[in-house]
Amino acid sequence: MAHDPDDLAGALISLLRGEAVDVRDWQSFRDLAARHGVLGLVYPRIKSDDGKKALFRDYALQASNTMAHMAVLSFLRDNAPGFLPIKGSSLLARGLYHPQERPLLDIDILIRPRDIPVFSEILLRQGFSEVVSRQKGTVVHKGRINVDLHAYPVARELFIPPAKLWDRSDSGFLSPEDELLVIAVHASASSFTFGPRLIWKIDAERILPLVNLRKAFELARAVGLESCLVRFLRARDEEILMGKRNPGRLRKLRLAWRAGANKGERVICIARAGWERVRKNLREGAITWRKRTGSAIRPG
Repeated sequence: MAHDPDDLAGALISLLRGEAVDVRDWQSFRDLAARHGVLGLVYPRIKSDDGKKALFRDYALQASNTMAHMAVLSFLRDNAPGFLPIKGSSLLARGLYHPQERPLLDIDILIRPRDIPVFSEILLRQGFSEVVSRQKGTVVHKGRINVDLHAYPVARELFIPPAKLWDRSDSGFLSPEDELLVIAVHASASSFTFGPRLIWKIDAERILPLVNLRKAFELARAVGLESCLVRFLRARDEEILMGKRNPGRLRKLRLAWRAGANKGERVICIARAGWERVRKNLREGAITWRKRTGSAIRPG
């Protein structure tokens, strides 16, 4: 299929789909690929010598940066209390990406609030410096390596309860359903603040084979985030590439609304989820009663 060499967005999507492309301005293409976090995915698919030359340095630096971050994650696995990697860190640790494919600006890990000082002390002894400490967690860094210690997986107003994430976790990871929900909510909130990125949609595609979608939507519905998950999964690549950052003074209100977590919707969704549980319990109670009595008549 012929492509307009000046259509950078079209070329990016085509490369991700395994199609050959002709690009006139490889420097601008590199900037677009890096902006959307897909430089590591498209570089191996480029056939042009000019294209490879234009992207190689950034590709190699990104791979090196990701491997440095993952080395710190491995160190924490061996030397720190239990934690759950989230977002890109988790997908890499699960083996759903090769290190050269997925950029990491930081390591995101979910830890219990009581363990934040422990993690900070461990990292400070390794030469890290504390950048910021806030209610959501603490950020520490050393050179180009950043570690985000989360007490909450995303902004508190988006209401994904950490305790339940821990209860459903397995083998040091979030459940796949929770992983998908965190990716969706993070993408929705961050798209509003920083602009959308294709890599977040690809993250979802990587975790989806492990996900029970019915269970994922039940979890999302229970905390008022069903519409967030639906919009995220339905987003088209072309729409993401056209999206723009849209900050505003009412950021928190708009952020929560964009993510489908406004109070009104959350109340409705939680009430609906509660009613579904009541109906399920009533059905199960009726079945149990019929089994015990041998009657086909439902209890009144």
